Amino acid sequence: IEGWTTQEKAEVLASLVIDFKPQLLVEVGIFGGRSLFAQAFALRENGMGLIWGIDPWSLDAALEGEIGEENKKWWSENVNLEDIYVGFIKAVLDLQLTKQIRWIRERGEIVSKLFQKQTIDVLHLDSNHSELCSCRDVGIWHSKVKPGGFLIVDDVSWSTVAKSLTMIRAFNYKTIFENSEFIVFRKPE
Repeated sequence: IEGWTTQEKAEVLASLVIDFKPQLLVEVGIFGGRSLFAQAFALRENGMGLIWGIDPWSLDAALEGEIGEENKKWWSENVNLEDIYVGFIKAVLDLQLTKQIRWIRERGEIVSKLFQKQTIDVLHLDSNHSELCSCRDVGIWHSKVKPGGFLIVDDVSWSTVAKSLTMIRAFNYKTIFENSEFIVFRKPE
């Protein structure tokens, strides 16, 4: 399965699902699905809940905003997003996770309109990490998280994500887990 989710992150995400029994999860930016699958397996273990994966699997979306020449080159020359998408679907089927996973192939800012305010138990933001996109994601999605719900942000060591983290903290989310890779925030009740 393609992606960069580490064993530690997969375990934190799965434990969050096992411990808090969320019903509605959303992951924005799923690439090959590694982190989404960790959550889906935990949902299956719980016997309840659904995770929505949102990703356009498009080069335009990956290159939006200021991401640096190195990242532009990598996305343009090394990744076949259509193959990644097909691999994701194949993995959902092979792993028999069709009861736990739904996905929409579209940009997050468009799909966000399908979710009402304060309805999402766990939101994982892991799409384009440019400052433009990461701030837009927080601005659009944070109000969709239920009071007491969780917001997970990936690649927090990237300088381009710093402003979006400041926004989250300004909305009074509290850090409950943090390492150099990702942060798990909890929305105040």
